[in-house]
Amino acid sequence: MLLLLIGVSAQLHAQSYLEFVENKGQWDKQIKYKGDLGDGAFAIKADGGYRMLVYNGDDLAAINSHKHNANATSTIQRTALSDQRLEGGHGGTGGGSGSGASKMQQLRGHVYEVSFLNANPWPQAVPDKALQTVNNYFIGNDPNKWVSNCKVFTAVTYKNLYNNIDIRYYSSNGQIKYEFIVHPGGNPANIAMYVDGATGLKMVGKNLQIKTSVKDIVEQEPISFQLTNDGRKPVASGFQVKGNIVR
Repeated sequence: MLLLLIGVSAQLHAQSYLEFVENKGQWDKQIKYKGDLGDGAFAIKADGGYRMLVYNGDDLAAINSHKHNANATSTIQRTALSDQRLEGGHGGTGGGSGSGASKMQQLRGHVYEVSFLNANPWPQAVPDKALQTVNNYFIGNDPNKWVSNCKVFTAVTYKNLYNNIDIRYYSSNGQIKYEFIVHPGGNPANIAMYVDGATGLKMVGKNLQIKTSVKDIVEQEPISFQLTNDGRKPVASGFQVKGNIVR
């Protein structure tokens, strides 16, 4: 068995692990699980790929600072590339409205999407490490669209993303991570990621830099090893970028 581990430089909340909430109809049907980050959100799609939402750090700092001013009211204006694209239309303008001292605060965001080329379109999703809690979503005025008792997990594995290759999403040490698990008969050369919506891709050293309009995301150099009877054996690996395709 061969493992390829990749870390993503996204900011988690204070609990230092990412919670994957199951989608029971509160979000776009293409989303299977979603977790909130300190500076955005991370959604896993039904096909095993993912969407990343990132917010502008200065905008977030201004909004958080504003929240500590008890005498101020504001409306937060999100940009079109934020929650709406990530969740399929359930985002948009939020916050309270005031009079007189009301102030419009902008929250700029950017979403990009990663899909796997020539992969199994319907891999089996297997969540694990369930938390002893559930989430409820009462979005909009139509009770038929409200959902409750959504389970929360801290890891999700997609079986046979490619033949004999699984992908597992989780978080560790305050960082999102995903790993490819290559079983006997699987070929890691088949793995190809297509990045849609980013403003640029490039290698910075051995790391992959994904540029957006609000900040850069770094996917760290893969750490690969083979599990043998004698323990872990390191295996050389790395990213290759050509246009929007990463191998």
